[in-house]
Amino acid sequence: MTHSSSKPSLSMLPYDMLMVILSKVALVSHVDLGACMASCKDMLNVSKFPEVLRSLRLEDVAPPPYELVPSTMEIVEEHAKNGNIHATFLCGLFNYFHLKHVTIGLTQLSFAASETHLEAMYLYGMILLIKGDFTEGCNFLTQLWKKHGFETVRQCHMNVHKVVLELSVREYREYDILLALMKVPENCIDEGLDEVCDDCFIRKEIYRYMDYFN
Repeated sequence: MTHSSSKPSLSMLPYDMLMVILSKVALVSHVDLGACMASCKDMLNVSKFPEVLRSLRLEDVAPPPYELVPSTMEIVEEHAKNGNIHATFLCGLFNYFHLKHVTIGLTQLSFAASETHLEAMYLYGMILLIKGDFTEGCNFLTQLWKKHGFETVRQCHMNVHKVVLELSVREYREYDILLALMKVPENCIDEGLDEVCDDCFIRKEIYRYMDYFN
C-alpha cells in the first residue's frame, strides 16, 4: 500500500511559532497578513496577538499625505493600543490637531518620535519649538536632518502638510515671534543647504512649516 506524502500545515505549528511568522509577514504587507488570516482559524487567532498587531505595516493602509481624520481610524486606534509605532503617530495627529486633545496627542507623538518614526520626529520637534522646549525640539529636527538628509526632511514636511495647514492663528503668531528672536550667525552661509549651520536649518524649517514657501 502506498501513502501519498503531504507537507505539514502551518496551522499545526505552536502558537508562539505562528506568532513569529505572522509578525514577520505583518512587517512586509498587510495584504499578505490578511491572506494568512483567511487561511485557517489558528492564524486568525494568532493575528490578534499584540506582537503581530505591533508589527503590522500600516503605511500602506493609511498612506501619506496624512489627513486629520483617517478613514481607517478605528483600525489605527486598535493597533496603537498594542504599541504599533505608525498607528501611535496617526493617533497623535488625530488627537492633537483634530480633537484638540493636546496632552494625549503630544504624548503619542512623543512616543513615536522617541522610536525614531520620521514624520513624528519632524512634527513633534516643530511643536516643541513653541511649547517651551526649544532645545529638545531642535534636537529631534537636527537628528532627523543629519541622520537621514535634507530630502527626508522635505518628504516629512510634504507628508504632514495637510495637517499643518490646520494650525491656529495663535500658533502661527508664536512661530512668527520665534523667528523674530532667531539671528543668523554672521559667518553662516545662509543660501545653501550643504553648508548651513544648525541654527539656520531650524530657521528655514520654521518658514517651510508655516507654508511661507508654498
